[in-house]
Amino acid sequence: EQGCKVEEALKAVTINSAYQGFEESRKGSIKAGKLADFVVLEENPMDVQTLHIKDIKISATILGGSIVFGSL
Repeated sequence: EQGCKVEEALKAVTINSAYQGFEESRKGSIKAGKLADFVVLEENPMDVQTLHIKDIKISATILGGSIVFGSL
């Protein structure tokens, strides 16, 4: 019964989380000059049914601009 929209959840763990830690100038979104730590998902969480989001697989993990898991 409780929850939030997918877009709100994604913002909560990205840009809003960085803002709470006063780090929005260096992380929280993909932009030139910011830290490049993120994952590439096999499916877009905005396009699948909410209950399927937990089953989305990770294609690649990028840390500091280098692929440390999977491939693109």
